[in-house]
Formats: sequence, C-alpha cells, structure tokens
Amino acid sequence: MIVDQDASRDNIYVYNLSGKSYSNIAQIELKYTPIKTWEFMAAYRLSDVKSTTNGSLKAEPLKNSYKAILNTSYSTPKQTWQFDFTAQFNGGGRMPEYSSHSYSSFSSYTIINAQITKKFKVVELYLGGENLTNFTQKDPVISADNPYSSDFDASTIWGPIIGRKLYLGFRLKIE
Repeated sequence: MIVDQDASRDNIYVYNLSGKSYSNIAQIELKYTPIKTWEFMAAYRLSDVKSTTNGSLKAEPLKNSYKAILNTSYSTPKQTWQFDFTAQFNGGGRMPEYSSHSYSSFSSYTIINAQITKKFKVVELYLGGENLTNFTQKDPVISADNPYSSDFDASTIWGPIIGRKLYLGFRLKIE
C-alpha cells in the first residue's frame, strides 16, 4: 500500500503498489563526556525513501533527506546551574507534484534551542528559547485567509510554522 500525494492536488490516494518502493535509513549517534558534568551528543540520520507513482520511482514527498542534531549540556560542579544547547539541521526534500506551492522542493533549514536552569533544593527556575533562528516555512497554508476556497491547502507543511519562542518557568519537587 502506498499513499500517493502526487496524483491530485485535491485528494490523497491510497492503493496497492505496482512498481518498486524502498526505505533505507542509516543513523549514527555519538556521545562524549569530557568531564562528569559536561556532555556532548551528535546524531545523524540519512533517509532514502522512494516509491513508484505514475510509473516513476521518486523520493517520497515532504520527507527530509537527512537530519543532524548537535547537543551539549553542562552543569556546574555543584549542579546548581545547567546550560543546554541543541542545534538541529534538517535536510531538504521534494514537494508533492500537484502542490499548490510555487516550488517543487524545499531547502534545508536549521533550528536552535537553548535553556538555562538554576537549581535550588525544591525549586528549579528555567529560561529558554526554541527556534532561536526564527525559521518558519513561508506560506505553510495556501489560501489560509479563505479556508472554503478550492485553493485552500494545509497538507504540505514541511517545516516549522511557529517562529522564535521564549519561555520562563519553574519546577517544584514534592516528595
């Protein structure tokens, strides 16, 4: 069974495959702790996912070709402060052929998240940010201002639709 997003802009077809399809995924993850309170992590995933639609073997639409993550976490020696930083690199991909978008593929993009935590006996205070690069997909919903039109299309979202987000909070430990 395959889900064909290329056959029509208005419908998604599910049918038995007549042709080839495959999914090859390779992933590697490395962790390194130079000192007890400092950790590094790097991960990389390569995706090669294809299926036959309309007699042609092509990459699955809206799937990233790769994803890489770099993370570091550091705590002070008495573990009263913690600093976390994550960078996520997302590879580009193919848009459905009958997409309402004016482009046939999407580019790679990067997201950065960070957080600082101050730890007390029963309370932890934290300040952080998500998507600090403020990357968002341009026009993720086609004809968003007219949801009843035949052009309305919310099915081709491939990236973040919410920009930079800052937050502040606390955790209370109750034992």
